[in-house]
Amino acid sequence: MNKVIMVGLGIIAVLAVIVLAVNFSNPTGLFGASVVDDESTVIRVGWLNTFAESAYVSEPLIRTDILKNNGISAEFTSFLTGPPAAEAAASKNIDVILMGWAPTSFLLEKDPNWVVVGKFAYFDDCLHAKTGSGINSVLDLNGKKFGVAFGSGPYIVVHQELAKNGLVVNKDVELLNISPTNYAAALSSNQVDAVGWAKGTMVALASKGLVYELVCVKDYAIITMSKEFIKNNPKTAKAFINSIKDASVYFSKNKDQVYEWTSESTKIDLDILKKIAYVEPNFDANSIDQVNLAFTSEDILDLQSRVDFEKNNSILKNGFDFNSKIDLSLIE
Repeated sequence: MNKVIMVGLGIIAVLAVIVLAVNFSNPTGLFGASVVDDESTVIRVGWLNTFAESAYVSEPLIRTDILKNNGISAEFTSFLTGPPAAEAAASKNIDVILMGWAPTSFLLEKDPNWVVVGKFAYFDDCLHAKTGSGINSVLDLNGKKFGVAFGSGPYIVVHQELAKNGLVVNKDVELLNISPTNYAAALSSNQVDAVGWAKGTMVALASKGLVYELVCVKDYAIITMSKEFIKNNPKTAKAFINSIKDASVYFSKNKDQVYEWTSESTKIDLDILKKIAYVEPNFDANSIDQVNLAFTSEDILDLQSRVDFEKNNSILKNGFDFNSKIDLSLIE
């Protein structure tokens, strides 16, 4: 009898070890039940709804099951310009932000908790002159008033283009802090002689006969994420990057649908939006493996030169080494 009891206890002990082993090696548990994970599957996203390229990625994430299919969900907050988005990021009200380079640079200098995890689009920032102004080049802006949202990507581009032409900000050319949603009114009331923003908005203004193009400059839409969020939620952070890739492919294959959504969010006329050329190769990707969110070596040199320009012109206080602000492990 004692021998039988001992054998029975031995079998139970072996089964217990097997159960523990299976549960530790299989995250779904022995009977298929999900093991509770401390990681949050919700990510708070900030994006800009005033330039089309941002919407081409964000709208599919908002309106389709892309995030759900990657096992996560998101809370989206839209911004008209970058500086308020950067402030929301610094205040820990969002976990990841999709916006242009200049406001991203302000955030990176101010808050060491943020890191660049990838590029989601190249786009054009453009300077346009008011119709009838007689301005034919950047040099002709001398003595004129220029409207641009301070702290935005175009704000830095304006500084750079004026400097290239030997013009001094607020000496030769007066800059006025104006939201892109108010450009039409500012132009119509003769408040400004020229404005600058992403190409989509500029093409929309040009279609109304308000402006014409002076120059366009390549800019970068960047994915910047909270280091704290990545540390606490690495799987969700990775899933969000995969979702951005999916969104790029979705746009490539469903352009008409995304154009309609983008027209709603950006307030750009649908027919005009369809005519705006984009420069991002990912927006023509046919599959996930064709989506590249990495920076080229030329991109990094260009972005560092922009940091240096901002520092040298007292736009940034201290500047920084761009390479030290990058971690591309999530996009690999």
